[in-house]
Amino acid sequence: MTEKKRVCCTNAMGLNSTTASIAGWKQLILKEEQAREEWRDRYAADLNRVEDSLIEKVKNRASDLLPRDDEEDTLLREGISKEGKGRQAFLKERAVKGPQQKFRRPLTESQRIGWTCTQLPPPSEHAQHFGRKPVIESNFYRKTGVFTSGLHMVN
Repeated sequence: MTEKKRVCCTNAMGLNSTTASIAGWKQLILKEEQAREEWRDRYAADLNRVEDSLIEKVKNRASDLLPRDDEEDTLLREGISKEGKGRQAFLKERAVKGPQQKFRRPLTESQRIGWTCTQLPPPSEHAQHFGRKPVIESNFYRKTGVFTSGLHMVN
């Protein structure tokens, strides 16, 4: 019986289990650790300073939300959501308000475009739930049919 050689690494990965290759891998790992420490010594202080300044900017920034009025505060603090009061009532009341009453400035591009609009345009007489349906019905399908010859009509 031949004794099988135990292989911990494959040759395909370039890892031979020889003393020289193991020493090479150790040296490579040590160089990587040294480069990581040099980078940390050189740039970590700057990164910490930049991170701290960003945190301060975020803390000092004014909120985009307008403050709640007294009526909303009483809705929020009285009752529980399970009974339809408290937070649930506050959110229902808040959903009725437009974005101009909730925020200091427009937050999205759509809000920026319609921020000054106070009235919606009148709805189309053919408007349905899905936007494409009336366009397809009115332009694609014919109401009277197509005449193939003088006598026959195909619907």
